Amino acid sequence: MAELTEREVRSIAREEALKIQKDVLKELTEVKSTLSRLERLLLGEIGTNEEDTLKARANFAYLYAKKNTDLQIIERAEPALDWFEDMNLCEKGQKESKLESLGKMITFYTNVRWLLGLIGITTIVNSIPIIQGIIEWFMSLIDHV
Repeated sequence: MAELTEREVRSIAREEALKIQKDVLKELTEVKSTLSRLERLLLGEIGTNEEDTLKARANFAYLYAKKNTDLQIIERAEPALDWFEDMNLCEKGQKESKLESLGKMITFYTNVRWLLGLIGITTIVNSIPIIQGIIEWFMSLIDHV
């Protein structure tokens, strides 16, 4: 084997350095491209509304969760959710839940509200004695027949 001269060693080293430099530049270009894509995702494209960026969405989610945690929204809502769940259950011997019964009563009231307004009744409290009187009068008519 022949010994390499200093010039040949430098030439080989230069060639190897150029190959490595090309590889490093290629990898740096790929990293730069990836970072650029990440920046566009986080901060949005040019012309994108700020509220449509991932940064804005993450910030909104954080602030929303922080507010709900600070105000104890879930803990405070549990009694109301329990009440609605209880109102939606059917009691023994009943065909419909309390919530369905309440809905039917509200629907009935909205249907006869115009009639009650015609006779001068403005609230449910005022209507109870009058409705009771109408029912008694109607029952007395049925008893005579």
